[in-house]
Amino acid sequence: GFWWSGTLLAAAAFVIYGLVVTSPEGQQAPREKAANQAPSMLPGLKIPAAWILALSFAGYNFVAISFGTWAPSFYQERFGLEAGLAGFYASLVFLVAGFMVVIAGKVLDQVRNRYQILLISVVLTGLIYSCAFLLGSPGLSVPYVIGVACISSFYPPSVFTVAPETMPSPELAGVAMGVVNVGANIGALLGPPLVGFAVNAGGNWSYGSLPLAGAMLVSVVGSFIFAGLVAKSSQTQMQTP
Repeated sequence: GFWWSGTLLAAAAFVIYGLVVTSPEGQQAPREKAANQAPSMLPGLKIPAAWILALSFAGYNFVAISFGTWAPSFYQERFGLEAGLAGFYASLVFLVAGFMVVIAGKVLDQVRNRYQILLISVVLTGLIYSCAFLLGSPGLSVPYVIGVACISSFYPPSVFTVAPETMPSPELAGVAMGVVNVGANIGALLGPPLVGFAVNAGGNWSYGSLPLAGAMLVSVVGSFIFAGLVAKSSQTQMQTP
């Protein structure tokens, strides 16, 4: 049922995308022009800020996917919850986040300095995720996962909003998105096994919070370095005659 529901949602997204998304009028180049003047990806791949943002996003995804992977087992072993209930509690992060990212998008549309949203959200996300495997009461499980969803949902939309702004031209926006997604996938690949190793090595679920805190520290530091690079680049462009 889980896999079939995912397949149906993906099919629905495919159809809706095809019906709703269109190319802006006046920006559809002829095929010959598009073929002869396709921009090279190399200039975009040489932008340090994009890779720093990807590193930050890797740290976040390391934590988010690790929590989603191990939270059901944590709730079962630490609090003695039934498997179905433990899985439901863990899934609330993604269920609530599905609504929160819409709100985050609206906020990002309204604010002028989106980098502030990026930095505030990554710091708060780091603080709350670092406590993931330190909960001492089953009564805190639901409030905690809802809090995680509400806070962390502002970070990924911020990343995807500011990533294209690192590129020297709009044509390279896709390169920026590709770079940050590479970081996200690397974090998702490394996170669950390393957190599982930490729990087994320490013999206690609390040890699982150590790699989470370390990864979120990487994410926070990377975000601040990224914001600094962007600010420096903007000042340079303003000073250039």
